[in-house]
Amino acid sequence: MPYRLSKLKPYLKSALPYALLLLLLGAIACATPEPAEPTETPDLPATIDAAIAAAIPTVTPTPDVAATITAAVAAAIPGTAPTIELAPMATFDPVATANAAVPMPTATPAAASTSTYIAVSAGGNHTCGLQTDNTVVCWGSNFRNQTTPPKGSFRSISAGLQDTCGVRADGTAECWGAGWHGVATPPDVSFKSVSVGYHRACGIRTDGSVICWGKTWPNPVEGSFQSISAGDEHTCGLRMDGTVICWGSNVYGKATPDDHPIGDLPFTSISAGHHHTCGVRTDETVVCWGLDNYGQTRHQGHYEPFLFISAGGYHTCGLRMDKRVVCWGYDGNGESTPPEGEFQLISAGQNHTCGVRTDGRVVCWGSNGDGQAVPP
Repeated sequence: MPYRLSKLKPYLKSALPYALLLLLLGAIACATPEPAEPTETPDLPATIDAAIAAAIPTVTPTPDVAATITAAVAAAIPGTAPTIELAPMATFDPVATANAAVPMPTATPAAASTSTYIAVSAGGNHTCGLQTDNTVVCWGSNFRNQTTPPKGSFRSISAGLQDTCGVRADGTAECWGAGWHGVATPPDVSFKSVSVGYHRACGIRTDGSVICWGKTWPNPVEGSFQSISAGDEHTCGLRMDGTVICWGSNVYGKATPDDHPIGDLPFTSISAGHHHTCGVRTDETVVCWGLDNYGQTRHQGHYEPFLFISAGGYHTCGLRMDKRVVCWGYDGNGESTPPEGEFQLISAGQNHTCGVRTDGRVVCWGSNGDGQAVPP
């Protein structure tokens, strides 16, 4: 045996590198895993749809929706970074979107009252009417108790910004509402009529003289008046001879009728609004003065004869000789869009208007945020 091994030694020595190579190849083969079984390729469109649905639960597009979709897909499918191109989208307009979400106020359909009235007065966000039994009923905002009238009989009423006053049969005045500046505390005198404005009230006493309370300005000169109208910090009165005199704040010229081409004709009615004043002359034409930012002092095309005029917040309404109502000025709430039909009296408030039809039913139109345009 020793002899034979000595004979094989040269051959073993030459074969050793080949043996080591075989061992190395075997080790590599053992270390290499078997090929994985082929897996089902993910349904890419379905995966993208699911990712989009999870990332964007609503269909409302966002300004950067493409980036959101791309990130969602990348998170759902590791190792991919697809580029998603969307069709051009409409330009995002936040103003248009807000207007669509919050619709602008529209005119309230003119529904007639179930009760009958002899007078109506439109104020700020409330309205009061004098029923045929001489009792007062009010509707709209009652935030300052302006629609909670006292019981009993009245012969006239006037609604202001947040106050209302009425004259009882015995001539005493009674007021209710906010009472700022003492508006709800009338003087203890006998009245023929009262008019409530924004923060003041004025009345004509039985002797024809004028007295005011609340946030007052110096009273007019002595004399007798047949009617009076309180606006916003200004008041206008119609004397017995038909001349008009105004006092108080003269911002926008609302208290200076003499500065306007009104002619020498006397007036038959006068009405003071927020920052403008209008009147009807004896020739049945209308003349206005003061602020005109919405055309409230311009009545182009309304040259037909008028019986009565009422100046509101930023609009004006007139009762024509044929008993039809015509309005002009601001109409953002429908306050200058009167219904058809015949009326015997109208009253323009801050943002709404009311009138008494010839059958005694009250109809209102314009802003109705507090129910001020829905008479009972």
